[in-house]
Amino acid sequence: MLKQKHFKTNTTHNYAISQIRKFTKYQAAIGKDTFVPGEEYSVKGVHYTPYIFTDAELQKLFEAFDTLHPHFKSPEREFIVPVLFRMMYCCGMRPSEPLKLLFEDVNLQTGEIYIRQSKRKKDRRILMSKDLISLCCRYDSFKKPRTYFFEKSDGSSFPTYWMRNQFRIC
Repeated sequence: MLKQKHFKTNTTHNYAISQIRKFTKYQAAIGKDTFVPGEEYSVKGVHYTPYIFTDAELQKLFEAFDTLHPHFKSPEREFIVPVLFRMMYCCGMRPSEPLKLLFEDVNLQTGEIYIRQSKRKKDRRILMSKDLISLCCRYDSFKKPRTYFFEKSDGSSFPTYWMRNQFRIC
């Protein structure tokens, strides 16, 4: 039997059970004598309650983003992080969305951001405020030409763990 401790998260455990269930249902469909694990083998997750920052906490957080120092592993982070997190916050983006933004998907004249293959593989459009457009224009003048709007020095996109690490640092 699969034990929960073999998996890092409930989602991983439930995915494994789901795959086993599909395989054993297939075996049963072709006439093999097999055991199909029921729902009781899935792990019920703990309901996640999002944390809502106070205005004072948000102010401190954005001050920390704005005063971030260069780091040898991320030499341009002091330019990227303030814009990245403001874009995510002001536009209601999911954490991976600004990291996957192509340069061509951000229109700095109209303020329109085109998000490809977001939740449920749907595309969507977001409009930026004038202040955010101005901030993105300043960032754009520093960082040209590129494939991704926010990209590493090697031209690839940042992984989500990088963003999580920058948030924790601040």
